[in-house]
Amino acid sequence: HFGICCLDEDDVVRDRTMLAKISEYILNIDNMEATFTIAPYSDGVKESVAISARSYKSVNVQLIMEEMGGGGHLNSAATQIEGKTIQEVKEELITILKRDFEIGDESMKVILIEDVKGRGAKNDIIDVAVGYGNYLISNKKGILATDENLAKLKESLHQQQVEAENQKKLMQKIKEEIEEKCVNMYIKIGSDGKLFGHVTTKQICDEFEAQTGIHLDKRKVSLPVEINTLGRYTANVNLHKDIVASLEINVLEK
Repeated sequence: HFGICCLDEDDVVRDRTMLAKISEYILNIDNMEATFTIAPYSDGVKESVAISARSYKSVNVQLIMEEMGGGGHLNSAATQIEGKTIQEVKEELITILKRDFEIGDESMKVILIEDVKGRGAKNDIIDVAVGYGNYLISNKKGILATDENLAKLKESLHQQQVEAENQKKLMQKIKEEIEEKCVNMYIKIGSDGKLFGHVTTKQICDEFEAQTGIHLDKRKVSLPVEINTLGRYTANVNLHKDIVASLEINVLEK
């Protein structure tokens, strides 16, 4: 059950906390799952229609308010809409509620083709109300979970897994190649034995590629300590979420 309270067009509200209190009060009615208070609002500069939404855990009012241009949290959210009347805002809200919830026992399976906040991630198969499922499909956020589409999804996920495994094997091979080598950096030093500045990851990558022919992305190279004196150092090369190579660096006087 949903409760919608609309204030009169002439009852301009300047304190939105009052709307929140009304929604919370209506939520205490038996069997109420979510409540919405709609009223004309003015901050002294702009006039709009404000909605305050409250709910129990079974209804995510944050998603509803985000669709209407607002935001908030799972059980407490709000929005402000300019250029519409109280009645227009109410009808828009009712359309969303009917689409998402008031479809009786009818539901449908949808394969998400992109992440949908509060519903699932890309490639998830979800059960939703028919109205909301049609909304996802018409907005190209999902496709109907037919046998054909499920088979295509299974094949696609299998192919992605194969590619991921091949990529991991390749990164493991590159790790072994990196760790077999050492890059020599010839640097000018001052009379105090210190370098002029410090060695950067870009310099390391450029020198490593020049000496070995292996290109490294400087954004994936990190140094546990700053290199500002002669000596041997180790850099970390993040090749994969599970694979980190150790690159030996020998800093010598030029």
